[in-house]
Amino acid sequence: VAAGARRRVDARAAGTRSDSEQDQGYISNRTSKIATVGAGYNVTKADRLSGEFTYNLRTGSPRQPERNRLFDGAGALVGDFDRDGTGREHEVATDGSATYKHSFAGKGHSFTLDFRHSEEAEDRSSRFINVFRLPAAPTTIDQQRPHADQRERELTAECARPLPAHAKLLLGDDLERDDDAFDTHVDTIDPASGAVTVDPRATSRFVYARTVHALYATYERVFADTLT
Repeated sequence: VAAGARRRVDARAAGTRSDSEQDQGYISNRTSKIATVGAGYNVTKADRLSGEFTYNLRTGSPRQPERNRLFDGAGALVGDFDRDGTGREHEVATDGSATYKHSFAGKGHSFTLDFRHSEEAEDRSSRFINVFRLPAAPTTIDQQRPHADQRERELTAECARPLPAHAKLLLGDDLERDDDAFDTHVDTIDPASGAVTVDPRATSRFVYARTVHALYATYERVFADTLT
């Protein structure tokens, strides 16, 4: 539960001003369900397979009451309206990984192949009822329906090898791919008939894709046991 109040003063011509006040609240009962499972299996003495999967479900039913008031320079109330919102939230996040590791003869000599896939899908819907008391005007209804879908896949291959003089060499290849889509739908609703009309000025879609391919190497060696 959250609440807040805000006051704004706007300067006008000839030294006059107008004041506005806004009281906001946010009330929501959220529920989260999380499950994780993992397993590992030694195929041979030198080869091992392992994996893990996590599922996270979050739901909620938020309520957003809001009151707005506007005063003239003399302090008289000239505007008064409420904007009350109700809605729902539904979000599913999954994350899975699989790993293969081969250990060569010799301590610290290994090859690892790791694949990870994560996805998050979020749906929200909020309906707002606008009640105008001053100046008096018909009640209006609008709703917002944002949706987000984010996916990430990553494949990593690493080879670790010991070298003479107690040195270590790590070679890696990492490939990452992101695919994201963000949709925002805004509608106006007729209070009498319930007819829904899409507002094209506030409805949008944003698509984002990224691929990152990185090669890396790390060399590690101890040159002295102590510093002088």
